[in-house]
Amino acid sequence: PTHHVYKVVHVLQRVLIVVTLLTFLLVVFIADYVARIVLSPIKDLERGARMLGSGSLGYRIELTRHTNDELGNLANAFNQMAQSLQTKDEEIRTYGKNLETANEELDAMIYAVTHDVRTALDEIESTSTELKRTYVADQGTQEKLLTISRRRQQISRLNADLVKLIQTERESIEFR
Repeated sequence: PTHHVYKVVHVLQRVLIVVTLLTFLLVVFIADYVARIVLSPIKDLERGARMLGSGSLGYRIELTRHTNDELGNLANAFNQMAQSLQTKDEEIRTYGKNLETANEELDAMIYAVTHDVRTALDEIESTSTELKRTYVADQGTQEKLLTISRRRQQISRLNADLVKLIQTERESIEFR
């Protein structure tokens, strides 16, 4: 009878549907597991790149399950890059501190030199004024003393302009 034959076909059909569904679920679970195994270290690498980009140069990636594969090699390269950046950052900070010290010393030297120049110019002016009073009648001496006075004023302006130039350059550098 045909209904016995179709009964077997219907049972076989149901078994195939169940096996197909179970196979599909198994494939989905296996794919999810494999994706987690593969994507987890990639996400760790991405997180490390973000941490490094935000300035956390001490951040390191540890991929214990991937020590001898491409992901492990990538993590090692990332860690070496982070170490190199951290070393360079420390060198730059040290250089910056040395530069600040040098700038402070330069400021002190500029102050000392300009002070000494001003003191010498004041002494020249004082002596020149005294000589003007002493040699009132001598026209040649008066002209020479006037020339000395003008030259002293030029040197004084030059000294002041030099100080202003140094301050302007320093402010420009600090702004940049």
